[in-house]
Amino acid sequence: MLDGRVVGKKLLYLEEPSSSSWVKDNFVVGDVLGSGTFGTVYAVECRRSPGTLYAMKELTRNSLPKYVATELRILQRCGGEHNIVRMHAAHREKDRVFIVMDYFEHTPMREILSSITTKEIMEYMKNLIIALQYLHSKGIIHRDIKPSNFLFDRKRKRFCLIDFGLCEELNRCTSPTNNARLRSINGTTTQRCAAKRICLESGVLNREEDSENDESKIIVKKHQKAFSKVRVTNPNSKCSCFAQPRVCSICQKRPIHNVNKAGTPGFRAPEVLLKSNEQTPLMDIWACGITFLSLLCGRHPIMRPADDHEAIAQLSTVFGTKSLQLLAKKINSSLLFSPSFPGLDIVKFVRAVRNGSFLVYCFIDPYLFSYCDSNDFIVPLDKVLKRINSSSSTITTPTTATNECQICSDLFFENKSGVCLCKSSEQASLRELAPDERQLFEVLKKCLVIDPDERYDADMLSALLS
Repeated sequence: MLDGRVVGKKLLYLEEPSSSSWVKDNFVVGDVLGSGTFGTVYAVECRRSPGTLYAMKELTRNSLPKYVATELRILQRCGGEHNIVRMHAAHREKDRVFIVMDYFEHTPMREILSSITTKEIMEYMKNLIIALQYLHSKGIIHRDIKPSNFLFDRKRKRFCLIDFGLCEELNRCTSPTNNARLRSINGTTTQRCAAKRICLESGVLNREEDSENDESKIIVKKHQKAFSKVRVTNPNSKCSCFAQPRVCSICQKRPIHNVNKAGTPGFRAPEVLLKSNEQTPLMDIWACGITFLSLLCGRHPIMRPADDHEAIAQLSTVFGTKSLQLLAKKINSSLLFSPSFPGLDIVKFVRAVRNGSFLVYCFIDPYLFSYCDSNDFIVPLDKVLKRINSSSSTITTPTTATNECQICSDLFFENKSGVCLCKSSEQASLRELAPDERQLFEVLKKCLVIDPDERYDADMLSALLS
């Protein structure tokens, strides 16, 4: 039987989850708060200060040293400021790394999505932008912005940005300035020296213990990226498979184009999906927009692509095919769609998803692209739109009648009456919203601009929300 004790309403056990002597000596380990690809987070109580709770993250043992060093460095530089979680201590024991941070009590995202108000969405937006504005000013890209990584304490009206395991630091030789579009070129980021064990003066540990334990130091080997030389056998060779359902021998010999695509599927920016070399803090702004869209729709995740191709197909349906093709051309790529689509009225889209079951859409072939509710039950669009008109909503329902649209009739599942959700009606839909709701959608639209050069940055969004 496990030896444990009650802290508040939680039963904290003394042996689980790890056998680390450092953890046992300093903490009482409790419930799992969350887990992901790069680690597991536990609630822990400090033995030296009974009743004081922390969140302890144990990194996965296959985490690359450079990512561990980056996460620790960013938490040390930025933690505890502008809605960013504070780090109190870090410890390495052989191949295991532990990070001790603030325990942030928060409202479960499922509860938030089902009952969040317009005012709360506005506060959520403002505070997430505050965190990103601070990170971006330091030349840091979070790369994993999503609802589950920005915690909301509904009772105390507090917010906290967590999980810096995928963070990327821009070239330190570049001086970030206000409204500057900071750019990162692969391989130019300078790695710092080996990161030592970090222990802040928080009462969790003291410096005598730190100096006595040699094994507690984090030693990070320097890694250098290997670059492969691109060989051009014949610069005059022309591709013969463009727009064809095959890959020619010339294309097969082309070097593989690798870029950093770290992030959560459904939240990756278009420039990441299209493998652009220029990846900037604006990719965080796109993820912000998808996060805000999830809150407005009351669904998380709002998009769940199986791969990058399906992700592009989903974006093209919601935001239109032309803007994606223009971005692809801008980065010297080609993107073909059949058929083309102008994009959706974002207000109608939010109402359809929030008030009915998931809006189901596809490109003629339902197998290519579809959306289902939690029970995998496909609901015809006609029924979803009828349900909207008869239900109450946080988002005001415009009274403008929809006209029959052949494009939407062909594109959307069982939309036989041709209910139009095309982007052409978006301005009219926005005008009919209440002022506070209209502001939410204006911020959303500035975040979800396909071309990153035209997307608002954190400073501009902060001014828009003030």
